[in-house]
Amino acid sequence: MDGREDGPAREPPPRRSAARDQVGRHQGGERLPLLPDHARGGRRGQRRAGVHQAGRRARARRRAFGDELNVKFLVCLKQVPDSTVRVKVAADGKSIATDGITWSISPYDEYAIELALEHKDGDPSTTVSVVTVGPARSRDALRQALAMGCDDATLVTAADTVGGLDVAKALAAVVKEAKPDVVLCGKQASDDDQGLVGPALAEALGWPHVGMLTKIAAVADGVELWREIEGGHEVWTAPTPVVGLVHKSAKEPRYPSLPGIMKAKKKEIPEKDLAALGVTPGAPRAEVVAMEPPPQRGGGKILKADGDVKALAAELARLLHEEAKVL
Repeated sequence: MDGREDGPAREPPPRRSAARDQVGRHQGGERLPLLPDHARGGRRGQRRAGVHQAGRRARARRRAFGDELNVKFLVCLKQVPDSTVRVKVAADGKSIATDGITWSISPYDEYAIELALEHKDGDPSTTVSVVTVGPARSRDALRQALAMGCDDATLVTAADTVGGLDVAKALAAVVKEAKPDVVLCGKQASDDDQGLVGPALAEALGWPHVGMLTKIAAVADGVELWREIEGGHEVWTAPTPVVGLVHKSAKEPRYPSLPGIMKAKKKEIPEKDLAALGVTPGAPRAEVVAMEPPPQRGGGKILKADGDVKALAAELARLLHEEAKVL
């Protein structure tokens, strides 16, 4: 996709984002702004119009596909150190110390799972699978995804040192076997913030992809994809199969329920290795030379006026100029 539409253009629906910002639909390469709320009947009228529009879309989908769409989602996730953990640099100076670390699903991948599960909530025929490439401990992240409501999971065992391009090749092999309609990834992993695997996966598959996703909906000729831009959203259409890189979802990622946790414990998680998928890890294209924590911040200063506001202002200006060097 990347800058062009693969599906036919449509008229903008009357309802857009909850933030009521300027939203456009790509039509002939041009993004068309919508009118503000007061010109469209306000929020109440917008909600009514949105309900009618949603009903029309649902009826159109039923006419095209029947009552069940049977959309297959495959979500690619990564296990990363939990964001609440205080990480330390390992003795080699090139990695983090993993002793005693709590691991979790990368936050943007959690949003990708939530986006797929929201679709499943509205259409029970939807299936949501998850896959990860990583060491054996990554199985815990897959169990968490199953407990959230995903249907099945696959673990591709690999060392942490495997590069992003090799991870994308392994995921592509899994995708070709699973044959999903939509592949979702978080826009980037929270541990390295590279944002490499998703686009590399789309390239390996030869599929269109859209980044910064916040919403996805099935339409008669494929899917409708909402992506966040500065000041609003863009709405794209694409035929399936397609890859989406998720930024956020309308709802915060759900917590695993107790019944979900119990069911997840009983589910089998098949394992594959890179060799079985035809992937031979190559030498890293880039190497971490050094890793170090940011320098500690110095203590703050408290200035007391003591009744002389002018002297306080002069002292503050001096500190900002001479010490903070911001003036």
